[in-house]
Amino acid sequence: MEIQPEIPCENCGTTLKPDFQFCPKCGQENSGTPLTIKALLKDLIGEFFSLDSKFLRSIKPLLIKPGFLTIEFFSGKRAKYISPLKLYLNISLVYFLVLSFGKTPEMKVSFKHNEPNVTQSDTTGIENKNTWRINPDFIEKKFKKIDKNLFWEKFNSFLSPMVFFLLPAFALILMLLFYKSAKSYVRHFVLSLHFHSFVFTVFTFYVLINRLIHLKYFLPALFIIVFWNLLMCLKKIYNQKWIVAVFKFFTLMGIYTLVFVIFLSLTFIITVLVV
Repeated sequence: MEIQPEIPCENCGTTLKPDFQFCPKCGQENSGTPLTIKALLKDLIGEFFSLDSKFLRSIKPLLIKPGFLTIEFFSGKRAKYISPLKLYLNISLVYFLVLSFGKTPEMKVSFKHNEPNVTQSDTTGIENKNTWRINPDFIEKKFKKIDKNLFWEKFNSFLSPMVFFLLPAFALILMLLFYKSAKSYVRHFVLSLHFHSFVFTVFTFYVLINRLIHLKYFLPALFIIVFWNLLMCLKKIYNQKWIVAVFKFFTLMGIYTLVFVIFLSLTFIITVLVV
């Protein structure tokens, strides 16, 4: 009879017998199987209602150590930190809750040459100008007639799930750009979860602080921080040279911006149709 060798726990290094399902020291599951989307979902369901010190322990490296959580996750050290899916859901929930408690933005709409120009003045006092081209005449006419406060409320309610659909899209772009460095889609998806968690955390602080005091260059500074975080993630996780990481960063941002605009436009059209 062949005796199976003992193996070390991927999280803490404790020697485990083959029949050990969990590590007796740190409690991490000894699965020994490749990671799948199904495994991530199972991990999420098992932890969703048990917010503990893992969340607080994960926030610090999320904010100041780009790529650290993703690298730790795939090195097997998963028991110490909150799962990527749970981290994203918790942080995005907080962000949209904070956003919803603010003042309803004023929306001014003017149509010129059949092109609606929509200007949203948010709670920060900064105007964000977005222009959508609406070809169907009935959508244009309906948009002119609807209550803009109701439109904004519905738009925010649809924006949260729409943003969630951007996660796999972002991961797919990463896979196309870094296929040679990491062929597993799950690795790219976990990075997508961690990066978007970072973005929501940063902008949650921005919304809260900006309601107390308006800083002129605060928002541009945050965008620089977000872009720098992503660039460092790409360099560290995929082990890229600087020139390659910078080139792929700009390629990634160009494609993702296009995808984001498409999703935002779809959210706008869906909101107009249902209001």
